[in-house]
Amino acid sequence: RTLTYNLFWWNLFDRRDGDGRKAGKLIATTSWSEPYDFMAFQECDDRWRILRDAIREGLPGEYDAIDGGKALAIAYRTSLW
Repeated sequence: RTLTYNLFWWNLFDRRDGDGRKAGKLIATTSWSEPYDFMAFQECDDRWRILRDAIREGLPGEYDAIDGGKALAIAYRTSLW
């Protein structure tokens, strides 16, 4: 299962300080029935913040992440990759 997400970092994080972990809540909520195997993020200045927020909101599984540069990142479920 795959997720792609444009985070609009400048708005969600720079202006609204994450808006109460809004992105993390969305990721966790939509992964409850079936965890994501792979996630790709655009406009992502801190991949670990997104993962931390999602895990705190209940994202199941263990993930690692790679910074792709130019505000791009991927995260993948380590039990599968």
